[in-house]
Amino acid sequence: MNKTYRIINPGYDNQAKQFIRAQGNFLFDQNDQPFIDLVMGAGSLILGHSDRVVVEKIKQQSEKARCFYRTTPVCRHSAIKLHSSFPVN
Repeated sequence: MNKTYRIINPGYDNQAKQFIRAQGNFLFDQNDQPFIDLVMGAGSLILGHSDRVVVEKIKQQSEKARCFYRTTPVCRHSAIKLHSSFPVN
């Protein structure tokens, strides 16, 4: 596969380049031209954009439930640890 890549830094003022999707370490513009994402948004730093396994697990969990209003053992344990790290008067 022989591809040519171009490095760009559109900055905050340049709206000419619009990215419409992302996959792995690439962003794709409106012409489906790939650009290597050297910044990687905070949510994709480790796995890349739209990691297949992560997306599938999120879909599976969202089909089970999206919101829980009851405390779980993990939630309770985390709350106790968080509370103990702050001084109480």
